[in-house]
Amino acid sequence: MGNKITGTATIRVDGKEYKSKDGASGSLGGYARTPVMGGNHVHGYSEAVETPELNFTLAHDDSLSVQAIAGWVNSTVIMETDTGVQFIFREAWTAEPPGIDSGAGEVSVKMNAKYADEVLP
Repeated sequence: MGNKITGTATIRVDGKEYKSKDGASGSLGGYARTPVMGGNHVHGYSEAVETPELNFTLAHDDSLSVQAIAGWVNSTVIMETDTGVQFIFREAWTAEPPGIDSGAGEVSVKMNAKYADEVLP
């Protein structure tokens, strides 16, 4: 019997659960490694730090303030998957102005954070 595969996620910002749509994605940050080449050989790699990032979409209705989302700073964001795995982004901020799509009734959000952790069930 196989393990359950992540299919959905719930988004909470500063303890408040939002009407998140399917398709949240992100990265815990860390090191991006780039190969270093020379003389037709791989010499090794170099590292650059990457910021934790979280992208998600919220259903838009009259209870959701796009302006408030734009002002999120120093927030704690939890992405809880339907497999029980949680990703916690601390000291997070809205990285760019949220985009609203009136045809789809949704708001796209991109956030960055100082710290990110994975919590297994």
